[in-house]
Amino acid sequence: MAVIVCRMPLPGYTHMQKAMPTSVGVWLGSFAAGFEDSLKLVDAAIGVLDQNPLGSAAGFGLAQSIDRQVTTEALGFSKTQENVMYCGLSRGLFDTVALQSLTMPVVLAGRFARDMLLYTTQEFAYLYLPDEFLTGSSIMPQKKNYDLFEIMRGNVAVFNAYVDTLRSVSSSISSGYQRDLQLLKQNLISGFDLAAATFDVLIETVPKLAANSERLQEAITDEMHSADKANALAVQGVPFRDAYRQIKSDFMAD
Repeated sequence: MAVIVCRMPLPGYTHMQKAMPTSVGVWLGSFAAGFEDSLKLVDAAIGVLDQNPLGSAAGFGLAQSIDRQVTTEALGFSKTQENVMYCGLSRGLFDTVALQSLTMPVVLAGRFARDMLLYTTQEFAYLYLPDEFLTGSSIMPQKKNYDLFEIMRGNVAVFNAYVDTLRSVSSSISSGYQRDLQLLKQNLISGFDLAAATFDVLIETVPKLAANSERLQEAITDEMHSADKANALAVQGVPFRDAYRQIKSDFMAD
């Protein structure tokens, strides 16, 4: 996205009401910061999961002595799961850790989608995408629908269901192999596929975002500067409580 688009003003909202002015860049940057932090969770999950279970057999090891470190080194694991029963005990738990580590970026994608569905309505018309990303209607020729963000928003609920299934099954069994664990693979793989597809949409659409500068400028109405006016009085020595009341009184009088 061009720097000039990022510098365009954007109304900030709290409680779904106009609050204070911000910019398109700050809004997008908040998601970027969230995705950067989510990478730390993924790295932490990898740190836990990077263990070699091979050689644990059915969960009790082998009668003959084998060098489990050979496959650990050959496959690039950072360590060997030394306790052979833990290899089985961690199954399901590790699946949950792996998929759950993607919860934060998936949720961020969903929140971005909800913002986009709001900002692209005709009533707002702050942002838009090229027509190649939009769909039409079966009977209404004028429609340009942002279906991709509706699917992205819905993906969060589906993804959470996969994580909940992993967590529920893993927490309902005893130690040792239980065939319930077989039910986890579909959810694990489907969850990864769904997350990857969601992130692919972000990668394709965010660079193509365009802003309606006229609508954005119009949206920064005078009352949005009320907090700045109260702060300015406070800097001059007026107690903030009094400054708050004065600005609110002036606003109500207008």
